[in-house]
Amino acid sequence: MSDTIVLEQKVKDFLRIEGEDRVLSPLISAAIAYLENAGVEEPELDSGSTTSPALALYELAVILYVNAIYSGGENKLGAAMTAIMLQIKDYGSES
Repeated sequence: MSDTIVLEQKVKDFLRIEGEDRVLSPLISAAIAYLENAGVEEPELDSGSTTSPALALYELAVILYVNAIYSGGENKLGAAMTAIMLQIKDYGSES
């Protein structure tokens, strides 16, 4: 599981936010719930790894969701989120 503090910092860096913003934490939680409700769980890392392509896509999906809601661009969110979710969703296949 990715560190929520690290993920929040990545979102803040993307949005160019300095200091505290009490809106971000609930938006990040909502983004994670959005992905879970769509059947996308946070990718697990291999032992000793700190990142993976699937985790990078997952974090990108969280960042895009937060950015769209935070900046009022919800109408562009659907296509981007669908494309990412289809790439990282576990359809029950074994790797």
